[in-house]
Amino acid sequence: MKKVLYAFQGTGNGHASRALVLLPVLMKFAEVKIAICGSENEIDFPYPIDFYFQAPVFVFGRNGGIDWFESFRKSKIFGIGKQINSFPYQDFDLIINDFEPISARIGKKRNIPVFSISHQAAFWEDETPRPLKMNFLGEWILKNYASSTKYLGVHFEKYSTRITTPIIRPEIRNAVPENNGHITVYLPSYSDEILLSFFNRFPQYRFHIFSKRSNVQVEKNNSSIFPISSSGFIQSLTSCDGVLCGAGFETPAEALFLGKKLYVIPMKGQYEQQCNAAALAFLKIPSSSGIGTSMEKKFRYWLLSEEKIQKNFPQNEEDVIKEALKFAK
Repeated sequence: MKKVLYAFQGTGNGHASRALVLLPVLMKFAEVKIAICGSENEIDFPYPIDFYFQAPVFVFGRNGGIDWFESFRKSKIFGIGKQINSFPYQDFDLIINDFEPISARIGKKRNIPVFSISHQAAFWEDETPRPLKMNFLGEWILKNYASSTKYLGVHFEKYSTRITTPIIRPEIRNAVPENNGHITVYLPSYSDEILLSFFNRFPQYRFHIFSKRSNVQVEKNNSSIFPISSSGFIQSLTSCDGVLCGAGFETPAEALFLGKKLYVIPMKGQYEQQCNAAALAFLKIPSSSGIGTSMEKKFRYWLLSEEKIQKNFPQNEEDVIKEALKFAK
């Protein structure tokens, strides 16, 4: 059997969720070792991690953007060369990479094939939607942070032949959606206090806020604050009326698959999320630049609306893995 390193980005939950779908399939066809870079996620990961990489990371702030001070403090930028040079590269015939920078550079230096499977790889295709005002630094990061010549991007639509539709985890794919009337909220770059203050303006609605800063469930007026957990979030998501979240990728994709109405707020200074909001606009999904008075009227209209879009993303994980394995040595 071929020996494969599966390496993924540990910032955010989307990369880990995708790994949980792809790894069981990959393990049927190859001997697999797992590497992760960073640990800013709340996914219950059942597989042992063989390698821990350290690289620049981004930490969520409290007012809609990135906490640059904490990001710089937690980033490990001086040991990257040592990690690349000391890695036991002889053991692998292929690296499957989900936006993980160290393994991408190991593959390039040691002549190991690297196959990228990530949402970010979709932006290596010109057909992928962008906002009206492109950000050249953002484009450079998306294309160079963890680049490879062989890839399959993941996005809301098949914008090109090198893009596939979202890889949906079984807990979502097999769920039976219902509507208990609440709004599921995942905006980790905002403080709980900012969210509570905004939602107090809509007392007739109930909000489930999933918070990176709370370890216990808290009830405040018309909102419930929950610590983030996979099972709790899935339960809320599958039974909600609508989803208010950042313009990342996995949560909007899961909301679309479940047929939930969706409203997104891109993180400030996060170009990838601005691109995603532009892509979602083609599906008539509303967005705002930030939480506050400026979005109140638009958000109230969305709360009253019954318009929902459901996307039947086909099961594609086995096709994705077979495509990747074509490039093993």
